Amino acid sequence: ATTVQKIAVAYSGVTGSTAVGGAVTTGMTFDGTMDLITSFSVGAQGNGATNFPPIFGSIRNLKIWNYALSAAQLQAITT
Repeated sequence: ATTVQKIAVAYSGVTGSTAVGGAVTTGMTFDGTMDLITSFSVGAQGNGATNFPPIFGSIRNLKIWNYALSAAQLQAITT
């Protein structure tokens, strides 16, 4: 059986939010640095502190916004 997972992540300044299946977690701290060259992965497990299960399958849609989405927007796109 195939299960569709909808996951979204937003960060702005030093705070971040995640949403998985419509459940939003806010207030995460972020050091403000995102080194996309060496540490950004799509479909990988988390950073050791907060792990998501690895993706076994295809990524159908990937979207990147140039601004942080609100908690309500994260919830809407992952529900």
